[in-house]
Amino acid sequence: MNSSSSEDEAFIFSEVEGEGVKFTLQEENPHSKAIGAGFFDSSYTVAGSTGNSVWEGCWVMMEFLKKSNLKEEFVGNKIVELGSGTGLLGLYLSALGAHMLCTDLPTVVTGIMNTNVTSNSKELDVQNKGWNSARSVGLNGGSIATMPIDWTVDLANQVTTNDPRDADFVIAVETVWLKELIKPFVTTFKSLLKKDKAGYFAFLDRSKETSTTFASTSELFGEFTAQNCVFTVLHTQPAPKTVGKTVYVYEVKLQ
Repeated sequence: MNSSSSEDEAFIFSEVEGEGVKFTLQEENPHSKAIGAGFFDSSYTVAGSTGNSVWEGCWVMMEFLKKSNLKEEFVGNKIVELGSGTGLLGLYLSALGAHMLCTDLPTVVTGIMNTNVTSNSKELDVQNKGWNSARSVGLNGGSIATMPIDWTVDLANQVTTNDPRDADFVIAVETVWLKELIKPFVTTFKSLLKKDKAGYFAFLDRSKETSTTFASTSELFGEFTAQNCVFTVLHTQPAPKTVGKTVYVYEVKLQ
């Protein structure tokens, strides 16, 4: 990844390569003094504002998938990603050959996500087996579409052009960092799981023993257990930036 920034720029642009495709990715400049993207939008939340950046779990998940047999399972299948943010993981998986439905809060989807998806994809000549209104990415037959989803609202009441419950797989990376997000996230994630297929999730525990705000691993997977899900650690890797922290990649299934 190549990028540079200054305090005068609200956004930075990076070049990211994946599955034979070079993406030009826009994300919020962490050094900028400008007001955050979507700050005045009616759907803006502090939790949602993190969607304008690429987090460490995304890089780790991409590295894991490059070496994993999951790549073969994902090709040609429909996948819904929760908390897609900038859309990088979705773009990577669609370049691989998956049919991605990237989701997040409305202010993220209509802002940075759609910007990145549109600039790194093209219109489909013929509708494939993917999602409605999808766009083509790369040369492996994959595609990508976007959709706003609020975890605090029943999915059945949010279905429009696409129904995320039609997905074969669900995936998410570093989407839960506040305690208040745990239950709605797990409820939404579980509602997208199929009985015969797993979901995949990357998590970096940023909490401390005295944390009253940040979600911990035990709280997150305690909620998965309470909702009759079982999980397995598939991969661990030191966090690329946060010293002393580890990113875990989990497989989650219905009990």
